[in-house]
Amino acid sequence: MTAYLTTPDGTRLAYRDHIPPHPDPTAPPVVLLHGLAGHLGEWDDLTARLLTDGHRVVRYDARGHGDSTRTPADVTRRAAVRDAVNLLTHLSLPPAVLLGQSLGGLTALLTAAAHPSRVASLILVEAGPAGRTPDLPAQIAHWLDSWPTPFPSRAEATAFLGHDKWADGLDWRPDGGHARVDRDTMIAAVEALSLSPDGYWEQWSRITCPTLVIRAERGMLRQEEAERMHAHRPADTTLTTVPNAAHDVHLDNPTALYEATRTHIRHLDPEPAEHARYAEYVRALAEAPPAEELALIRRILTDPDRQMAVAAVIRHLDRRGEALHASPPATWQKWAEGVREALGPTPPAFLLTRLSEWTYVHTLTTSDLRDPSNPSHLSHLSTASDWLQRRLTETPGVPGAVLTYLAEHGRTRRVRAAAGRGRADEPRGALLPLLSSTGEGDHP
Repeated sequence: MTAYLTTPDGTRLAYRDHIPPHPDPTAPPVVLLHGLAGHLGEWDDLTARLLTDGHRVVRYDARGHGDSTRTPADVTRRAAVRDAVNLLTHLSLPPAVLLGQSLGGLTALLTAAAHPSRVASLILVEAGPAGRTPDLPAQIAHWLDSWPTPFPSRAEATAFLGHDKWADGLDWRPDGGHARVDRDTMIAAVEALSLSPDGYWEQWSRITCPTLVIRAERGMLRQEEAERMHAHRPADTTLTTVPNAAHDVHLDNPTALYEATRTHIRHLDPEPAEHARYAEYVRALAEAPPAEELALIRRILTDPDRQMAVAAVIRHLDRRGEALHASPPATWQKWAEGVREALGPTPPAFLLTRLSEWTYVHTLTTSDLRDPSNPSHLSHLSTASDWLQRRLTETPGVPGAVLTYLAEHGRTRRVRAAAGRGRADEPRGALLPLLSSTGEGDHP
């Protein structure tokens, strides 16, 4: 099911987080990044295979694509890297394998260079650091302008675009298939690559994780560029060529791509140091007696790998919040105040936000919402984060009035559907008068 994350600059990212039926504790999560004008559905085949191997798989529509914000103000690679890191943080993922094709591969490359602690390994499919050629924006414009949209049928779209997954990525309406990308936004994303006219070789040289570079037999990544990549980082870079494939390797020869990916991942160190510490921190927090919990949080947050430590504490806060959300107010207040103090004088903003969100969940599950004299805690329900709105639909004890409100005003379709299934048989008027005075409106 598609979920959504709203980034600090207001861009909404559509993503899917797949949990394997039989998780392998030694298998790192894999994040899949599509190319220009693509969409997350292109990864259906590889996702299914990786899930069978026990990997957690996350894929998302890049900003400007698919179900994500169609015309974001910023389409630079810097913004794309921020999106990747925001999603990794939002999902509390340990260091992951980033696998990106074409422009998505460049985003993965730059993420690994700027945030090495978040990346266990890098797999670049038809992607490298050479940058763009001067005529690339014109080529992309000509390609997009040649689309005979709306396409009359899926068969005609597949014949023109070359793959059924590209046809699946169209917006099918009664009059046919429309592009789910904005032409000018796509051209702007390519033109933004000129901000680094010499390419991204300096960032490539900074990467320290094991990297697999995959070329297609009939692809666009030149052999000379791949060989130069290997020359810059010979100790941890592997090159391979997939036969019977053009630029869309993942669609042309998905079996060969999967085999190369599986072989690469299996040769990774089974337990990188930061993975081991993350797992140990999560285990220790889960087993710590109450008297030792806060001191342990303080100690974990002194780890040199700050982002990994924050991810471990976030996971613990979610576990404890789920267990304590219906506790008496005094119990909750004592725990929450202790955690706030344990976060230190300059606490990570993400941890403060999550603690505040769980406090809000506690308030909603322990307060009488029908008392008009106590409406203040409801004032930000409609502006709550995607995570909080979704959590409210999944938490036992949330009043039916809250679910009724979210069923109609939830920010995402997923929230509205979940709230609609779970709401109690209470009159919608029990909550809505309290919200009407706040000026909160509906969300798309």
